[in-house]
Amino acid sequence: MMAEKIISPDTFRLTKFPGGVPWTKETTAVREGDRLMVLYPTTGEYLGPFKVIKIDKNDLQTVTLEKPLENVVAGRIVRHKDKLATHFYNLDQSNAGFVIRNNIFGPQRRHAILARSQNGLIENNLIVGTGGAAIELSNEFGTFYEGPIARDITIRNNTIRDCYGTPIIVGSATGENATRQARNIRITDNLIEAEKSPAIRITNAQDIVVENNRFVRPDGKELPNPVVKD
Repeated sequence: MMAEKIISPDTFRLTKFPGGVPWTKETTAVREGDRLMVLYPTTGEYLGPFKVIKIDKNDLQTVTLEKPLENVVAGRIVRHKDKLATHFYNLDQSNAGFVIRNNIFGPQRRHAILARSQNGLIENNLIVGTGGAAIELSNEFGTFYEGPIARDITIRNNTIRDCYGTPIIVGSATGENATRQARNIRITDNLIEAEKSPAIRITNAQDIVVENNRFVRPDGKELPNPVVKD
């Protein structure tokens, strides 16, 4: 979401893609009591959570937060245009605490798992033949505007083979500055088979643990230099 209009330092009229359609009780992106994280692409700051304490009953897009926010840049979620607009991510409507367990993902055009949330667990899955990554943890802005930034996620005991893209990608898009907002990710005890390195790519992140994984080529030989970090 973005602030379509800044009403006061703590009150904003929010908008979500594609915009132009008034929110209803069924389609609203924010409810009273929800917690919002705020990303400033101009600085790379990622602040919050900020609790929503009031919603205008006559305009469900107008919300008041528990404390004021400074330097908010308004936007309308226009692709390639609103690259500097401030982002609002609702932690209570983004599947926080998700669990993806004991699944089989077969060939498909893109990623098997694209997780843009926090406090998650991805374990005991078989992922084979994806057109992109097997698992990607990241937010996005500039073309599409999606989040929150991945934090506090464990990836363990998965088997990954024959992916066209890098099997596991972890990172954060923070705008003008690389502030390493993807944090506290554990990647352990996975078997990853790949034609070439890297098997894991980590960018603009911190506090990432990678241990006890096995990296092999299709012929069974060890994959050299399997992990790349910026």
